Amino acid sequence: MTKLFVRLPARELRGYAPTVIAATRWKTFERGCIPKARPSFAQRSLHTSPVAYKSNWLKKMLGITEEKEQEMLHSNKENRDKITTELSKGYFKDYAEIKKNGGKRFQAPDALTPVPQAYTFPTMHGKTIAGTSVTLPREWRGKVTLVLLGCRGYCKPMLDAYEEQFTAAFGTERKCQVFTLWIVEQAIFRKIMGSMFENSIRKTMPDVGEQERTICYLGSDVPQIKQHLDIFNAITGYAFLVDKHGRVRWQAHGYPDAEEIVTLKRGVSELLSSSR
Repeated sequence: MTKLFVRLPARELRGYAPTVIAATRWKTFERGCIPKARPSFAQRSLHTSPVAYKSNWLKKMLGITEEKEQEMLHSNKENRDKITTELSKGYFKDYAEIKKNGGKRFQAPDALTPVPQAYTFPTMHGKTIAGTSVTLPREWRGKVTLVLLGCRGYCKPMLDAYEEQFTAAFGTERKCQVFTLWIVEQAIFRKIMGSMFENSIRKTMPDVGEQERTICYLGSDVPQIKQHLDIFNAITGYAFLVDKHGRVRWQAHGYPDAEEIVTLKRGVSELLSSSR
């Protein structure tokens, strides 16, 4: 039988003791009889993994059944999918729309939504910038309220345009009020930068009355609220005219044009006359 005089590569001797490696590295072997390396740790523990055994032991100790484990995995997957959806949207699509149409997809309706078709503003528990706890829309009961909603500082001029027109026409009316609602939409920002966002808004509002009319919402149900209010672009601003019962009777977005301002003022007058 043919003899081979070979120098075995290190990978062929991986897993053997140093003394065995030293004795066999320059040894002659018969063809086909070169020893194979010992299986790796991952290969040896493929079927008898101590981690898997420990996991099963913990499951028994904690009373976790297969059904409960599958339910937990499904719940975790749903939470991961929500965060992934929020992060994957990004800002590029919204910014592209802003550049294309200025953040205004369509013009607001020219009349109030009838009561049977109007939806109620979603319930939200939060705090004003001044630190007062509020529950919406209960806080607005009995008054006609213009709600200005934004998710980015970019839309602040849009919201100011609605507020200026509303205040100029109904600033002295006791049954009218304006509230600004800032929503922190990204889950990661809500957890890490929520307080920083509140402080930055507070510094720009020295007036305590304005702080009491400004709410920063950091709730975990932001995706559901955005869907309920039809917030399709996080960069543009939104205006909601809410009646004394908390129902949204008119809605606009982007910069208001002249026709929308006329509709807004006419709608407020109609709601005030119906409440008297």
